[in-house]
Amino acid sequence: MRIEKSSMGDVVLLKISGKISFTDIQTLKTMLRKLAISGKEKILVDCANMDSLNSQALATFMSAYRMLKEGFISFANANPHVRAVFETTHLDQRFHLYDTIEDAITEMKFA
Repeated sequence: MRIEKSSMGDVVLLKISGKISFTDIQTLKTMLRKLAISGKEKILVDCANMDSLNSQALATFMSAYRMLKEGFISFANANPHVRAVFETTHLDQRFHLYDTIEDAITEMKFA
């Protein structure tokens, strides 16, 4: 797994590439925790190059979501496999899934 972090206004963009393995979970947890503690409330995860999503990664995103005071985590560019994981677990009802980063940023600016 590789994570690239950037900012687009008040939105933090995390581009995750590769497979989130069980050994990568701690890195992801630490990054999300630091963002939440620093007061970031709008996090967008770009899934364009994410190979897969496992249950521990989902739990990590849920935990980070709970840490955000009034914020949220959204996902963009999910491939069919990643989208299916969200839909199967019904987490697509908790997290916003966008087709593109541009769509997500536009909507997140007004949230």
